[in-house]
Amino acid sequence: MSLRPTADPVEVAASLGPLIRAHAGETEAGRRLARPVVDALLDAGTFALNRPIAFGGAEIDPITMFRVVEELARHDSAAAWIVAVSLMGNVFLTYYPDEGVEEIYGWPRLVMSGAAHPIGRAERVDGGYRLTGQWQFFSGCEVSTWWHAKAVLAGGDGESAQMYLCVPADPDCVVDTWHTLGMRGTGSHDVRLDGVFVPEHRAAVMPPRPRSAAFSGPLYRLTVWPPVALMAVPALGVARAAIDELLDLAATKTANFGGALASRASTQRQVAEAEARLGAGRALLFEAYASAWEAALGGEAIDLPLKQRMQLAGTHAANEAAAAVDLVCIAAGSSAARMEYRFERLWRDVKTITTQAFCSPGRYESVGQVMLGVPTDWPFFNL
Repeated sequence: MSLRPTADPVEVAASLGPLIRAHAGETEAGRRLARPVVDALLDAGTFALNRPIAFGGAEIDPITMFRVVEELARHDSAAAWIVAVSLMGNVFLTYYPDEGVEEIYGWPRLVMSGAAHPIGRAERVDGGYRLTGQWQFFSGCEVSTWWHAKAVLAGGDGESAQMYLCVPADPDCVVDTWHTLGMRGTGSHDVRLDGVFVPEHRAAVMPPRPRSAAFSGPLYRLTVWPPVALMAVPALGVARAAIDELLDLAATKTANFGGALASRASTQRQVAEAEARLGAGRALLFEAYASAWEAALGGEAIDLPLKQRMQLAGTHAANEAAAAVDLVCIAAGSSAARMEYRFERLWRDVKTITTQAFCSPGRYESVGQVMLGVPTDWPFFNL
């Protein structure tokens, strides 16, 4: 389902908050996003935010997309993450032949999941390819309807031999590997495929082919960059939730030593610094993507300096959000360790988010390489 034309996507996301919170425990314990939450997100059109209008999507701007994912993460980071991963899948569909795009978008209640590493192997056969491999961090693989995976073409060489292939999700191919500190509800297990046939129209050989008319809008001129940033955005929602939880706690808690929590100078300093870190990280992200969106609307090329700034903004947003949660947990004291509060899960989740390649501290180095004019280790600067 697509979003209602008059609906504010952020307000729609906020309206789902009580349902998402009600199932957060089930999501965490089951290590997959609870089915009622998946269905509610589908009914709201959230998975179609960046789908082309030609295929019933909203094709919204990046900032609105970020605000939706941020709002979802206030209630459950797993819900935000699964939406972000599926939205990334919509962007990768720009690489596929028209017939494949039409088939996938014609699928009812579409949720996408995908992974690129370790790179699998595709063997050319009559009518398509045989795909074999085992990919890690396949977030949402148990609740998605389509999977896309990266492979190298057997007998090929160089970048032209790399490709993406899309297959219907198969629960029997999920390998239970997702046992983690945080973000448990994302169900980011391995997926193993052994010689699965993929027709030609559901294979995208890199470098990408020219896009179809459905993907001609300004949103798609930004290529993969909005979804890259979306991997950082859940951290913003988690940090917002943590600060709000601390404010609620401070209104009632009196420490065994030190008096009312709200009256302590350390709490006052920590909550203010947490707010500043979150606000600054968020502001840089939104400013960078507002500039990118303006360039896309004007038909300008997304050049390396802009890509570098977008990557820096995403990395900084996630890591400043994590620093804010650290401050909150210090201020909350022993309450941060107690499972009847949300602090411990929020801390676990935000720390796990910052291990993801798109927003890990290592991306500061990738940006610094561009700034210093030395070879970069980050292939997304080429997209």
